[in-house]
Amino acid sequence: MVGGPFATLLSTAVILKAIDLSKMTDISEGSKIHLRAFWNRYGREIALSLIVSILFLIITAAGSILFNKKFDPIWFLIAINFAFFCILVYLQGIIRAEFARLRDIVIFEIGVPWRETQYHRREKHFVEEKAKLASIFVEETLPALCDEIQEKYENPKIRVILDSGTTITPVFEQLVRKGIASEITIEPEIYTNNLAGIIEIEKLDHLLDNKLKEEDFMLIGGNPLSRYRATTGAITEETLKNLFTENKLDGQQIVTVGVLTANWLLSGPGQSKISLCARGRGHPQFKDEIVKSATYLVIISPLGKILQLGDVERLNELLPEEETLLRGPGKEYSAIEIPATKKETAFLLTTSRPDPSDSPLVFSSKSLHGKSDSYRGNFRLRSECPEYSPPGGKNEVLQTDLPHSWTRKSDIELFGAPENR
Repeated sequence: MVGGPFATLLSTAVILKAIDLSKMTDISEGSKIHLRAFWNRYGREIALSLIVSILFLIITAAGSILFNKKFDPIWFLIAINFAFFCILVYLQGIIRAEFARLRDIVIFEIGVPWRETQYHRREKHFVEEKAKLASIFVEETLPALCDEIQEKYENPKIRVILDSGTTITPVFEQLVRKGIASEITIEPEIYTNNLAGIIEIEKLDHLLDNKLKEEDFMLIGGNPLSRYRATTGAITEETLKNLFTENKLDGQQIVTVGVLTANWLLSGPGQSKISLCARGRGHPQFKDEIVKSATYLVIISPLGKILQLGDVERLNELLPEEETLLRGPGKEYSAIEIPATKKETAFLLTTSRPDPSDSPLVFSSKSLHGKSDSYRGNFRLRSECPEYSPPGGKNEVLQTDLPHSWTRKSDIELFGAPENR
């Protein structure tokens, strides 16, 4: 019974303390901007909820004294809990959408690196969609590519290089569990700089009948980059170059399959050319080396991360100001464009949306998948791209497909005409 009042007081104290932090001179500028924006957007609702709750408690206390001739604490506690319940119902959208950001600011200000929370937050975006893409990649895309390579090359040795990122991480468990179901038995070499993926392998029960073992994966060394749970840097790049320079191994022709993702992909207004957007120490260089040197490319991405922008500078302009400030100067995205000469061997694996649908990505889906020809300017669309329909009502679908507030604000520019709204 008393949990409600304490939770109410605690939540109020956290919000008020966060607002008070914005007046401190030593708080980061990015946090100040976010807190001011939060209060400007929701301050009236929070204040109104608190005022109504206080009035409700006063009326309850007065009524208790009037009818019982004395103050009844039981009724007062019931009233507090009811008021707390009303606050939660009224502010549920704010709590769900914004409390995680307040938490990140508090964590950042007490000394835990921002990038630590950043990776975990990305893990929660497009969760079902990423799992579906990982399953399709392992069960269909990669076996089909391996069969194509076996037919095209005589006695090939296949090297698969897996990128870092939360989109690629689910691929590791799928590979261990299912292996590569190619028509011809193959033993590909699997290289990666994805530290999170290796950790996922370590979590699995290796007493089960798995198709691959941990020794089937080779971790590329280098400097750890916590923001992306990856290794990058000079050693990583040198290792990659050596892998690509080697043409034959024990008489076998080496064929490399680079499996990439990105925080954002730019497809242009006509969605005809794909560029990968990356930032962070050594992160763009790793992707660029794979794009330039791999025999085959597979780019895996949820549909909501493919933006119909033709210029990476426009992406940097649209990013929230506090995000740029918290990551420091010089951390803007750079674009890695796939050469047009690779369009025969560069593939995009993404999802589509049913039409009609509550998804804000229906127009983007039709624009990308609505053409009979799979060829685009510098890539081919995989035929096994799955359809995905986010669960829930219209608001839940919007939050699932566009989890970033800045993409929701610029959805028409980023994803095309909102036909379904």
